[in-house]
Amino acid sequence: TGQYLGARRYDGLKRSFYSSLCLSVSVMAVFGIVFWVVPEWFVRIFTDDPELIALTSELLLLAAWFQVFDAVEMTASGALNGVGDTRFTMWVSIGGAWLVLVPLSVLLGMVLELGVWGAWMALTVQIAVMSVAVLWRFRSEPWR
Repeated sequence: TGQYLGARRYDGLKRSFYSSLCLSVSVMAVFGIVFWVVPEWFVRIFTDDPELIALTSELLLLAAWFQVFDAVEMTASGALNGVGDTRFTMWVSIGGAWLVLVPLSVLLGMVLELGVWGAWMALTVQIAVMSVAVLWRFRSEPWR
């Protein structure tokens, strides 16, 4: 995106971004499907511990949901960083962590006693919020 911006080729910049977005969402969606359909097979690559396999397999069901949001967030943040909008992505990262992830993790994980499930739900919400913020920012074209 930075090279297209420097050349003032805004059409190429947007085309490059949307091509990257489609590719990253597609790849992450495939992993999300793997996490959803065969989580135990995937976890067994890393461990033989039955308790860990059971817990991690359940958590991968949540991870399956946030894969697409994660792809959008990473791609749009990267594009914004490429065009020099680094301050915005920094504030989104800080805000996502301290205003969404931490309070929701405490609420869901500790107050509502959902434990690790609550923390992962909070992570899913954080990634979704951040993906909406950076995608909105890119689409509003502050880099023009």
